[in-house]
Amino acid sequence: AVVSTQSTGKYKMADKKTQTNKAINASTQADDKKKKIKRPTIELGIYLARLHKKTDNKTRLSLKSLVTTNEMLLEFIRSLSKVLRELKQKTKTQTLNINDIKAAIRLVVGDGELAKHCIMEGSKAVMKFEKK
Repeated sequence: AVVSTQSTGKYKMADKKTQTNKAINASTQADDKKKKIKRPTIELGIYLARLHKKTDNKTRLSLKSLVTTNEMLLEFIRSLSKVLRELKQKTKTQTLNINDIKAAIRLVVGDGELAKHCIMEGSKAVMKFEKK
């Protein structure tokens, strides 16, 4: 390939090695961009803000509180799914029934008012779903 030099105005032959090195560097940079695929994240902050807006129209949640609540809920979901997976492996079944989910909630949350409230709301949601 012929390359012109700006200062002297003369032409010189370019090295084939430098051209191939540039091509290799460009291809590896393109491969690096392909490898960095973002994993989808579950964001519940939008739904938390909407729910809070329905319950209390005058106040809003700060971004910091939404992030904290989002992380708490995601950690709860992760621990619940871990317990459900273990229950599924121990019972050697392919599907989970309502009693398995109730047991997992009791294991994760504990035997308090929160567990009772979670189970009650979950049962209400299942009943509403079964009606349709």
